Amino acid sequence: MPEISFGSLLSTFRASLDLVSSELDLRLDGTDFYDYVLLLSILQANASGARGEIRKHFSIRSIADGIGLPNETARRHVMRLAEKGLVLVDETGCHVARTSPIYSEYIDNLEAGAKTTHALVSRLEPLGLVGDNGQRLASADIWITNQRRIGHLAFEHTLRTLTSVQMLCRRLLPTILFVKVFTINTSRVGHDALIDITPGACAALADRGLLRPARAIDLAGKIRVASTTIGRHLQRGVTAGLYRHTPDGLLVDCAMLASERGIDMMGKTRASLVRLFNDLTQLARAEALVS
Repeated sequence: MPEISFGSLLSTFRASLDLVSSELDLRLDGTDFYDYVLLLSILQANASGARGEIRKHFSIRSIADGIGLPNETARRHVMRLAEKGLVLVDETGCHVARTSPIYSEYIDNLEAGAKTTHALVSRLEPLGLVGDNGQRLASADIWITNQRRIGHLAFEHTLRTLTSVQMLCRRLLPTILFVKVFTINTSRVGHDALIDITPGACAALADRGLLRPARAIDLAGKIRVASTTIGRHLQRGVTAGLYRHTPDGLLVDCAMLASERGIDMMGKTRASLVRLFNDLTQLARAEALVS
Protein backbone atom coordinates (compact mmCIF):
# COMPACT_ATOMS: atom_id res chain seq x y z
CA MET A 1 0.00 0.00 0.00
CA PRO A 2 1.51 3.38 -1.01
CA GLU A 3 2.38 5.82 1.74
CA ILE A 4 -0.26 8.48 2.29
CA SER A 5 1.12 11.99 1.81
CA PHE A 6 1.02 14.66 4.50
CA GLY A 7 -1.32 16.73 2.32
CA SER A 8 -3.80 13.87 1.90
CA LEU A 9 -3.75 13.20 5.64
CA LEU A 10 -4.28 16.88 6.40
CA SER A 11 -7.12 17.19 3.90
CA THR A 12 -9.02 14.16 5.23
CA PHE A 13 -8.31 15.28 8.81
CA ARG A 14 -9.82 18.66 8.04
CA ALA A 15 -12.87 17.03 6.39
CA SER A 16 -13.31 14.63 9.29
CA LEU A 17 -13.11 17.37 11.92
CA ASP A 18 -15.57 19.47 9.90
CA LEU A 19 -18.07 16.63 10.19
CA VAL A 20 -17.33 16.12 13.89
CA SER A 21 -17.71 19.85 14.54
CA SER A 22 -21.09 19.84 12.76
CA GLU A 23 -22.17 16.79 14.77
CA LEU A 24 -21.16 18.54 18.00
CA ASP A 25 -23.15 21.62 17.01
CA LEU A 26 -26.22 19.48 16.32
CA ARG A 27 -26.00 17.67 19.64
CA LEU A 28 -25.13 20.77 21.67
CA ASP A 29 -28.10 22.76 20.44
CA GLY A 30 -30.06 23.47 23.60
CA THR A 31 -27.97 21.04 25.67
CA ASP A 32 -25.85 21.94 28.69
CA PHE A 33 -22.22 21.57 27.58
CA TYR A 34 -21.06 19.54 30.56
CA ASP A 35 -24.08 17.26 30.29
CA TYR A 36 -23.05 16.63 26.72
CA VAL A 37 -19.34 16.14 27.49
CA LEU A 38 -20.18 13.66 30.24
CA LEU A 39 -22.53 11.74 27.95
CA LEU A 40 -19.81 11.57 25.29
CA SER A 41 -17.29 10.41 27.88
CA ILE A 42 -19.63 7.66 29.13
CA LEU A 43 -20.31 6.58 25.55
CA GLN A 44 -16.57 6.37 24.90
CA ALA A 45 -16.05 4.37 28.09
CA ASN A 46 -18.90 2.00 27.20
CA ALA A 47 -17.85 1.60 23.55
CA SER A 48 -17.80 -1.93 22.19
CA GLY A 49 -17.64 -3.60 18.81
CA ALA A 50 -21.10 -5.18 19.01
CA ARG A 51 -24.07 -2.85 18.64
CA GLY A 52 -26.26 -2.84 21.72
CA GLU A 53 -23.63 -4.49 23.91
CA ILE A 54 -22.14 -2.66 26.88
CA ARG A 55 -18.57 -3.74 27.52
CA LYS A 56 -17.36 -1.36 30.22
CA HIS A 57 -18.93 0.54 33.11
CA PHE A 58 -17.00 3.46 34.59
CA SER A 59 -17.44 5.15 37.92
CA ILE A 60 -18.34 8.82 38.14
CA ARG A 61 -14.93 9.51 39.69
CA SER A 62 -13.01 7.92 36.82
CA ILE A 63 -15.13 9.78 34.27
CA ALA A 64 -14.61 13.08 36.13
CA ASP A 65 -10.85 12.50 36.18
CA GLY A 66 -10.83 11.79 32.46
CA ILE A 67 -12.67 15.01 31.64
CA GLY A 68 -10.96 17.17 34.24
CA LEU A 69 -14.06 18.09 36.24
CA PRO A 70 -14.38 18.13 40.04
CA ASN A 71 -15.97 14.89 41.21
CA GLU A 72 -19.00 16.61 42.76
CA THR A 73 -19.66 18.64 39.58
CA ALA A 74 -19.49 15.47 37.50
CA ARG A 75 -21.77 13.64 39.92
CA ARG A 76 -24.38 16.41 39.74
CA HIS A 77 -24.42 16.37 35.93
CA VAL A 78 -24.50 12.55 35.74
CA MET A 79 -27.47 12.49 38.11
CA ARG A 80 -29.22 15.00 35.86
CA LEU A 81 -28.55 12.78 32.85
CA ALA A 82 -29.91 9.82 34.83
CA GLU A 83 -33.10 11.76 35.60
CA LYS A 84 -33.53 12.36 31.85
CA GLY A 85 -33.13 8.63 31.21
CA LEU A 86 -29.96 9.09 29.15
CA VAL A 87 -27.61 7.41 31.64
CA LEU A 88 -28.04 4.41 33.92
CA VAL A 89 -26.17 4.47 37.24
CA ASP A 90 -25.92 1.34 39.38
CA GLU A 91 -23.42 -0.50 41.56
CA THR A 92 -21.29 -1.30 38.48
CA GLY A 93 -20.94 2.35 37.43
CA CYS A 94 -22.35 4.50 34.62
CA HIS A 95 -23.47 3.33 31.23
CA VAL A 96 -25.69 4.27 28.32
CA ALA A 97 -28.10 1.61 27.09
CA ARG A 98 -27.54 1.67 23.34
CA THR A 99 -30.73 -0.32 22.75
CA SER A 100 -32.97 2.17 24.54
CA PRO A 101 -35.29 4.41 22.50
CA ILE A 102 -33.98 7.43 24.43
CA TYR A 103 -30.44 6.68 23.27
CA SER A 104 -31.56 6.43 19.66
CA GLU A 105 -33.57 9.64 19.87
CA TYR A 106 -30.62 11.46 21.40
CA ILE A 107 -27.95 10.45 18.89
CA ASP A 108 -30.06 10.54 15.76
CA ASN A 109 -30.74 13.95 14.31
CA LEU A 110 -32.01 12.31 11.18
CA GLU A 111 -32.31 14.92 8.46
CA ALA A 112 -29.54 17.20 9.68
CA GLY A 113 -27.11 14.34 10.35
CA ALA A 114 -27.66 12.83 6.91
CA LYS A 115 -27.33 16.25 5.29
CA THR A 116 -23.95 17.06 6.87
CA THR A 117 -22.62 13.59 6.03
CA HIS A 118 -23.83 13.90 2.43
CA ALA A 119 -22.09 17.28 2.14
CA LEU A 120 -18.84 15.68 3.30
CA VAL A 121 -19.13 12.83 0.79
CA SER A 122 -19.93 15.28 -2.00
CA ARG A 123 -16.77 17.28 -1.24
CA LEU A 124 -14.37 14.35 -0.88
CA GLU A 125 -15.45 11.87 -3.55
CA PRO A 126 -14.38 14.01 -6.53
CA LEU A 127 -10.94 14.42 -4.91
CA GLY A 128 -10.45 10.64 -4.59
CA LEU A 129 -9.26 10.97 -0.99
CA VAL A 130 -11.04 8.03 0.64
CA GLY A 131 -11.99 5.62 -2.10
CA ASP A 132 -12.49 4.96 -5.78
CA ASN A 133 -16.27 5.25 -6.02
CA GLY A 134 -16.23 8.47 -8.06
CA GLN A 135 -19.41 10.40 -7.36
CA ARG A 136 -21.69 7.36 -7.23
CA LEU A 137 -21.98 7.36 -3.44
CA ALA A 138 -22.98 11.01 -3.28
CA SER A 139 -25.74 10.38 -5.82
CA ALA A 140 -27.02 7.15 -4.24
CA ASP A 141 -30.55 6.86 -2.82
CA ILE A 142 -29.39 6.10 0.73
CA TRP A 143 -29.54 9.74 1.86
CA ILE A 144 -33.33 9.64 1.85
CA THR A 145 -34.03 5.99 2.64
CA ASN A 146 -31.44 5.37 5.37
CA GLN A 147 -31.30 8.59 7.38
CA ARG A 148 -31.52 6.82 10.72
CA ARG A 149 -28.65 4.48 9.89
CA ILE A 150 -26.52 7.32 8.51
CA GLY A 151 -27.14 9.24 11.73
CA HIS A 152 -25.72 6.28 13.68
CA LEU A 153 -22.70 5.99 11.38
CA ALA A 154 -21.90 9.70 11.61
CA PHE A 155 -22.15 9.66 15.40
CA GLU A 156 -19.95 6.57 15.66
CA HIS A 157 -17.37 8.33 13.48
CA THR A 158 -17.57 11.31 15.84
CA LEU A 159 -16.82 9.08 18.83
CA ARG A 160 -13.92 7.35 17.06
CA THR A 161 -12.43 10.66 15.95
CA LEU A 162 -12.72 12.23 19.39
CA THR A 163 -10.98 9.17 20.83
CA SER A 164 -8.10 9.58 18.34
CA VAL A 165 -7.71 13.31 19.04
CA GLN A 166 -8.03 12.71 22.78
CA MET A 167 -4.85 10.63 22.66
CA LEU A 168 -3.13 13.94 21.92
CA CYS A 169 -5.22 16.24 24.12
CA ARG A 170 -5.65 13.76 27.01
CA ARG A 171 -9.08 14.96 28.21
CA LEU A 172 -12.39 15.41 26.47
CA LEU A 173 -12.97 19.16 26.92
CA PRO A 174 -9.51 20.08 25.49
CA THR A 175 -10.22 17.58 22.69
CA ILE A 176 -13.46 19.33 21.72
CA LEU A 177 -11.65 22.68 21.90
CA PHE A 178 -8.96 21.33 19.56
CA VAL A 179 -11.63 20.27 17.05
CA LYS A 180 -13.18 23.74 17.18
CA VAL A 181 -9.85 25.58 16.93
CA PHE A 182 -8.75 23.50 13.94
CA THR A 183 -12.04 23.93 12.06
CA ILE A 184 -11.95 27.69 12.66
CA ASN A 185 -8.30 27.84 11.53
CA THR A 186 -8.99 26.02 8.25
CA SER A 187 -12.40 27.50 7.44
CA ARG A 188 -10.90 29.66 4.64
CA VAL A 189 -9.00 26.82 2.95
CA GLY A 190 -10.51 24.44 0.39
CA HIS A 191 -9.94 20.70 0.65
CA ASP A 192 -8.29 20.64 -2.77
CA ALA A 193 -5.77 23.27 -1.62
CA LEU A 194 -4.48 20.93 1.10
CA ILE A 195 -3.99 17.72 -0.90
CA ASP A 196 -0.49 18.50 -2.19
CA ILE A 197 0.65 20.63 0.71
CA THR A 198 3.90 19.91 2.57
CA PRO A 199 4.61 20.55 6.27
CA GLY A 200 6.62 23.64 5.35
CA ALA A 201 3.90 24.99 3.10
CA CYS A 202 1.36 24.31 5.84
CA ALA A 203 3.15 26.76 8.12
CA ALA A 204 3.25 29.29 5.26
CA LEU A 205 -0.56 29.31 5.02
CA ALA A 206 -0.66 31.48 8.13
CA ASP A 207 1.78 33.98 6.62
CA ARG A 208 -0.46 34.23 3.55
CA GLY A 209 -3.46 35.02 5.73
CA LEU A 210 -5.31 31.83 4.75
CA LEU A 211 -5.65 30.53 8.31
CA ARG A 212 -8.18 32.13 10.64
CA PRO A 213 -6.97 32.39 14.27
CA ALA A 214 -9.33 31.24 17.03
CA ARG A 215 -10.03 33.23 20.19
CA ALA A 216 -11.31 31.98 23.53
CA ILE A 217 -14.26 34.38 23.46
CA ASP A 218 -15.40 33.00 20.09
CA LEU A 219 -15.16 29.41 21.32
CA ALA A 220 -17.13 30.31 24.45
CA GLY A 221 -20.04 31.38 22.26
CA LYS A 222 -19.95 28.10 20.37
CA ILE A 223 -19.85 25.67 23.30
CA ARG A 224 -21.30 27.72 26.18
CA VAL A 225 -18.31 27.44 28.49
CA ALA A 226 -16.81 30.45 30.29
CA SER A 227 -14.07 32.10 28.21
CA THR A 228 -11.78 32.04 31.26
CA THR A 229 -12.11 28.25 31.47
CA ILE A 230 -11.49 27.90 27.75
CA GLY A 231 -8.53 30.27 27.92
CA ARG A 232 -6.96 28.19 30.68
CA HIS A 233 -7.25 24.98 28.64
CA LEU A 234 -5.97 26.68 25.49
CA GLN A 235 -2.92 28.00 27.32
CA ARG A 236 -2.16 24.47 28.49
CA GLY A 237 -2.40 23.46 24.85
CA VAL A 238 0.16 26.12 23.92
CA THR A 239 2.49 24.79 26.62
CA ALA A 240 1.99 21.25 25.27
CA GLY A 241 2.88 22.36 21.74
CA LEU A 242 -0.61 21.97 20.26
CA TYR A 243 -1.11 25.65 19.45
CA ARG A 244 0.91 28.77 18.83
CA HIS A 245 0.00 32.37 19.59
CA THR A 246 -0.58 34.99 16.92
CA PRO A 247 -1.65 38.63 17.44
CA ASP A 248 -5.22 37.67 16.45
CA GLY A 249 -5.59 34.37 18.31
CA LEU A 250 -4.41 30.76 18.30
CA LEU A 251 -3.43 28.48 15.44
CA VAL A 252 -2.94 24.72 15.63
CA ASP A 253 0.83 24.22 15.34
CA CYS A 254 1.74 22.82 11.90
CA ALA A 255 4.99 21.43 13.33
CA MET A 256 2.95 19.34 15.75
CA LEU A 257 0.75 18.04 12.91
CA ALA A 258 3.87 17.03 10.98
CA SER A 259 5.39 15.28 14.01
CA GLU A 260 5.08 11.58 14.71
CA ARG A 261 2.22 12.10 17.15
CA GLY A 262 0.40 14.39 14.71
CA ILE A 263 0.76 11.97 11.79
CA ASP A 264 -0.45 9.11 14.00
CA MET A 265 -3.53 11.10 15.07
CA MET A 266 -4.38 12.13 11.51
CA GLY A 267 -3.82 8.57 10.28
CA LYS A 268 -6.25 7.15 12.84
CA THR A 269 -8.80 9.82 11.96
CA ARG A 270 -8.44 9.04 8.26
CA ALA A 271 -8.96 5.33 9.00
CA SER A 272 -12.23 6.22 10.75
CA LEU A 273 -13.30 8.31 7.77
CA VAL A 274 -12.50 5.46 5.37
CA ARG A 275 -14.56 3.16 7.58
CA LEU A 276 -17.48 5.61 7.39
CA PHE A 277 -17.22 5.70 3.58
CA ASN A 278 -17.05 1.90 3.43
CA ASP A 279 -20.14 1.60 5.63
CA LEU A 280 -22.00 4.07 3.40
CA THR A 281 -20.88 2.18 0.30
CA GLN A 282 -22.26 -1.07 1.75
CA LEU A 283 -25.56 0.71 2.39
CA ALA A 284 -25.63 1.94 -1.21
CA ARG A 285 -24.90 -1.54 -2.58
CA ALA A 286 -27.59 -3.11 -0.41
CA GLU A 287 -30.04 -0.44 -1.56
CA ALA A 288 -29.20 -1.20 -5.20
CA LEU A 289 -29.80 -4.92 -4.67
CA VAL A 290 -33.15 -4.29 -3.00
CA SER A 291 -34.33 -1.89 -5.68
